[in-house]
Amino acid sequence: MRLVREALFWVVRDVILINLAFLLATFFMSNGEMILVLLRTYLQVAWLVTGIILVFFLLFRVYQQRWYFPVWEELVSIGQAGSLSVLVLLAVNLVWWEGLLPVKLILLAGFLVVGSVGSTRLFGTCRNVHSRSKVRTGVKKVLIYSAGEPAARLAKGLLAGTPGVQPVGFIDDQEAAKTKVCGLPVLGGSEEIAVAAARYGAEEILVPWSEMNRQTASRLLPAIRSASVRMRLVPDLADIVNGRFHLEQIRHIPVDELLGRQPLKPDSQRACSYLQGSVVLVTGAGGSIGSELCRQVARFDPERLILLGRGENSIYEIELALKEKFPRLTPEPVIADVKNRDDLEKVFRKYRPQVVFHAAAHKHIPLMEKNPVEAFRNNVLGTLNVAEMADTYQAGIFVFISSDKAVNPASVMGATKYLAEMVIRRKAQSSKTRFVTVRFGNVLGSRGSVLPAFLRQIANGGPVTVTHPEMSRYFITIEEAVNLVIQAGAMAEGGETFVMDMGQPVKIMNLAEDLIRLCGYLPEKDIPIKITEPRPGEKLQEELFMPGEKPLSTSHPSIYQAHREGKETDILDRYIFRSGEGQLTEEEILQCLEEILSNRQNPA
Repeated sequence: MRLVREALFWVVRDVILINLAFLLATFFMSNGEMILVLLRTYLQVAWLVTGIILVFFLLFRVYQQRWYFPVWEELVSIGQAGSLSVLVLLAVNLVWWEGLLPVKLILLAGFLVVGSVGSTRLFGTCRNVHSRSKVRTGVKKVLIYSAGEPAARLAKGLLAGTPGVQPVGFIDDQEAAKTKVCGLPVLGGSEEIAVAAARYGAEEILVPWSEMNRQTASRLLPAIRSASVRMRLVPDLADIVNGRFHLEQIRHIPVDELLGRQPLKPDSQRACSYLQGSVVLVTGAGGSIGSELCRQVARFDPERLILLGRGENSIYEIELALKEKFPRLTPEPVIADVKNRDDLEKVFRKYRPQVVFHAAAHKHIPLMEKNPVEAFRNNVLGTLNVAEMADTYQAGIFVFISSDKAVNPASVMGATKYLAEMVIRRKAQSSKTRFVTVRFGNVLGSRGSVLPAFLRQIANGGPVTVTHPEMSRYFITIEEAVNLVIQAGAMAEGGETFVMDMGQPVKIMNLAEDLIRLCGYLPEKDIPIKITEPRPGEKLQEELFMPGEKPLSTSHPSIYQAHREGKETDILDRYIFRSGEGQLTEEEILQCLEEILSNRQNPA
């Protein structure tokens, strides 16, 4: 109702301004004797002149504008409506009125109409913005990141009618030349957030969703740490209306900035050369790493892609995703368990894969502490089964996915990965298949990792639980992990263990605090952090290289080879490769794991 009253107010005012403009034009265009004649002539057609101009104002939606902020594009609509109405009046005057009004009078009057109507709008707009831009008490003051169109639209919306929220200025790293946007000052780049927040009392910085990327996060995170302001991601209304934004996107915050380093860049050409036209098998294809690995492999146009896993739902989901994204590819879903040697042999005999990526594994540390026998059978004997099938059926490349938990292991899961790495090195010594291992840290965003757990705790209002204030981990994104796996296959000669340069380890406490900030909250003030205690099998710090290993550079600047010196322990011969003694008993499995864990060396 308020908007209708406002529109009617502007219509009445415009009727007055239109007629005043024609009266003034009449005065300027005639001498004393002709004024009365022209006035009588105009009054005869004044209703039609006014109606024509108002119709064009309606067609150009002049009365649907809110006019809370001075945007020149909106003033253009008045100019366009006025110009076209003058052209119509000239035509009507020539054809129907037979030149009743002088052409110069119509042109001058049209100019006065556009000028007067536009000036009144602009004056009211500037006065409104000036009053709204004054710092007021009792409202939440916010900064807006970026001075581009999405940020300008956000500012307009807040200025127009968002009670209790007052934008006080813009922070922009690209538009330093601008001094004002929508009547609000551009206060500087990200480094000025702390100063601007203190000066204007801003509690939050609003970031348009379309502006958020890794570069933006890398600039904002250090600034909001020192400024103690909340950061909130705000979707653009235009994106919501046009269907380009979905609420699910809110979950996909740029977590790769939490790594504290530049992401690994893949060497796609090298990867493509051995995957294109090959039959590729991925075990654990329904898992976090396995499913992303399938997506990346599919990009290189393999002849066939076999998706092996024991969970039917996850295998079905990745098969469906691949069919949608790669319609020319025909993925082959296979439900099988790597512990079942007979089933594996059927798969290898049928498809004869040329490249094998072994991603199937149990990786949840506390859970494996409670289920050590299953961890051993799946992670060690399952790896042995897949490796022996690859050897028997003459696969060209075999890439085993390991973990930094295998280095100087303190957990059952780490011990099983340690043994599995030894199995792969042993197979590489006598096989024509090029067996290699890739070893990396915690994968951000994978199932069971710390990131989904933290996000769930933040969504529930906290507390976010950290097991020790000094605990740190090496982190890698899922994309980086998959790139490393594919690169390892390209560089494989046989027997290598590849390790990615993951920079410095990240403290879990810092990770939790930055994640809270990325979600729009302040650590401790909005979301509490609770220190618990290390879980069974957890180490305070992880390592990337085993005792007796040293890093060697490779053809890729971000990938190292863990070169091992000295002889391997004979534990494989005593437990895994023993001949004629049947399957390992549960007691022997536990004894093997205990032997590895008891020989752990405390890091210096």
